[in-house]
Amino acid sequence: MGSPEKENLKVAPDNVRKGMEELLSRKAEPVLRVKIRKISEEPKTVGNPEKQKGKPEKENVKVVHNNVRKIREGLLLSKAELGRRARISVLTIDRVEKGLACRMDTKRKIILSLGLKLSDRDKVFTKG
Repeated sequence: MGSPEKENLKVAPDNVRKGMEELLSRKAEPVLRVKIRKISEEPKTVGNPEKQKGKPEKENVKVVHNNVRKIREGLLLSKAELGRRARISVLTIDRVEKGLACRMDTKRKIILSLGLKLSDRDKVFTKG
């Protein structure tokens, strides 16, 4: 016996059978073509080319400790809720809590959304 497709062709009307035979006789063409590029095995270095190859330069990021997380958790607020109140993203809240630099306006929004006065900024953000 033949393949199930060919058996179904015997039942189909002539015009449908001819069309299906034509489709089955064609070679399958690739539907999606993807280019694969090679990724260099050595990480790229930024800045000074005299540095050793293979060791990327670390970016100097100033970390400033703050009490945003302690106060937020004390108020039983999630990062999302604090972000909604302050009208800033959760990602920004996360960065601030990790001690990364932020704009003065962002600090002001966080302080006010925690229910504190701007004069209480030293309780939230240490001077640095």
